[in-house]
Amino acid sequence: MESKKTVIVIGGARRVGAYLCEQFALKNYNVAIHYNKSESEALALQNKLESLNNSNKIITVKADVSKEADVVNMFSFIKEKFSAVDILINNVGIFPKQAEIENISADNWDNILNINLRSHFLTAKEFGKIASNDSRIINFASLGGLEIWKHHILYNVSKAGVITLTKTLARELAPKISVNCICPGIIKMNDDKSFPVAEANIPMKRYAGLKDIFDAVYFFAASSGYITGQILNVDGGMHLSKITAN
Repeated sequence: MESKKTVIVIGGARRVGAYLCEQFALKNYNVAIHYNKSESEALALQNKLESLNNSNKIITVKADVSKEADVVNMFSFIKEKFSAVDILINNVGIFPKQAEIENISADNWDNILNINLRSHFLTAKEFGKIASNDSRIINFASLGGLEIWKHHILYNVSKAGVITLTKTLARELAPKISVNCICPGIIKMNDDKSFPVAEANIPMKRYAGLKDIFDAVYFFAASSGYITGQILNVDGGMHLSKITAN
């Protein structure tokens, strides 16, 4: 019998991350739910996932993934809990408010780059030490890593960095680990009330649902490990509307 696989979801306690954890649990994966400040949400999610299938091993782990010591300790803890780890999903990130360059401090720069980019490097580095063969890393970037949005310097730079990091890690960690990246467009969550782009202006005429995001993540998680270094837009064609007349 094929052994049960284990997925680590960074930023797994809330929103998109929580949905990913739930869907992997439903597909019979062990799940490590990472959180930093969302302890109550993480514990509630753990209880929920354990009720779905008591053969799955579900754990929570706290860490500030922008800090190397926290990341090292997190993966040491995960290694103690699981005989093998197979998939790392880097879902954590911050979308800062618009700011003109004169209003961006060095501390602002460090904070966003540490969370949105440095964390991906640190988790990938430690994951590589304990990952089983044919493991997968799936990074979350954004259309903001491929496009230039006015007054979003920090976000654009950090997400572009994730895309480049994905490609360099794919080269660095092959053949043991494949590394790919998804770039979501606008994701519609239940508590979201306003959006920067109307659905009518998206070629597919709707925002992404959580299932759209999971389907892309699961493709990289479960398909051939021969696919690596790829950047997949999950945006309903929104990037096309920026470069075409119709």
